[in-house]
Amino acid sequence: MAGVSLSYAPLALPSSYRRYMKNEGEISFGSGNTVKLDQDGLLLGIIIRFSGTVVTGATAPVLQPGPAPWNIATPTVSVAGPGTPVLLPGELLNQFAQEINPQYLDKITWLPATPAASTTYPVEFGYYIPICVRDQEFMGEPADHVGSIFTGDGKVSVYVGLRPNVAGTGVWFTVPGNATVSGNWGVYSVKLDTPSPDKDASLLQAISWYHGIQIDLDDPLTAVGQQVWKPTVNTVRTYLRLLTFFRNNAGAGDTSLASAAFTGGMMSTLGAVAAGIINWWDTIPEDVQLAYQQLQHRATTGGVYDLDLSRGGSRDQWLDVSNVTSLTITEQMNAVTLASAKFQTLMEFLEPSPLAQRWFQTAPASVLKQVTGA
Repeated sequence: MAGVSLSYAPLALPSSYRRYMKNEGEISFGSGNTVKLDQDGLLLGIIIRFSGTVVTGATAPVLQPGPAPWNIATPTVSVAGPGTPVLLPGELLNQFAQEINPQYLDKITWLPATPAASTTYPVEFGYYIPICVRDQEFMGEPADHVGSIFTGDGKVSVYVGLRPNVAGTGVWFTVPGNATVSGNWGVYSVKLDTPSPDKDASLLQAISWYHGIQIDLDDPLTAVGQQVWKPTVNTVRTYLRLLTFFRNNAGAGDTSLASAAFTGGMMSTLGAVAAGIINWWDTIPEDVQLAYQQLQHRATTGGVYDLDLSRGGSRDQWLDVSNVTSLTITEQMNAVTLASAKFQTLMEFLEPSPLAQRWFQTAPASVLKQVTGA
């Protein structure tokens, strides 16, 4: 977006804008349908809640070992123009929320470790999807509303979906036929009641970028060795966080490996190098990386490693890769036994959003001057 840059200070919108939540609709469990958000307000985030039941059969089901219940679906947010800024497995989204705020805790009602036969169990859990960089109401200060989407624009359509896991309820139960799941996903938006973006320079700045949270690598691990990740560079993109996940011991019959547990001890050392900039992480042992994350008051789940470029409350560590020729993250593995294991990576980034273009065309010169400084 010509003339719009990311300054060092977080962008907090005026507190006078009224916050509200809205029930946007429901998606039947396992349907893969989407919900179109109402075209009003400035979208900050989305809450998705599953409410339903598990009815066990005459033979009691056996629970899989991994991160149930969040691994049952892949939440998506798609927008005409920017595409699909949010696309990642539910269990990674849950880990991501904990990395942003270790006090984040999903309200969950789940099955006992050993479910009984012929019994009905209530099940509730959900996801929080941050649309802007940081909504202080959910993730604490400082607020940073860059990446918000002005859904009050009648030409902007935002869809929320939940793609069912390809292994179905096999990510929950070793023998899926021993239990029946039913219920609905409720989709709820968190918005601000704002004027159109051409009336407020801070709104125009906020919607000039879209906030992406996407899975990149999703690779089965069949041999111990060196894992190399090369996130996209040499494009107009700014990275906020880069996360890697080591997982092991997926349950029987789970072809997606989504029941594999986040597992510490698989990684030996971590390194990250951006050509022409700096050697950020120079052969850092796993226990040191986890201690570093804990000192930053973040979650310290073994197998979850967060290269956080945005923790300090400012943007001076964010990585603009528009002129970076290479970015390589290397993780050396220990000699561990692999059993239905996988290696995954997640990118949090900002890219210019075309959704602001029409508002630049109608904004008065006084607003444009505040945005561009020219």
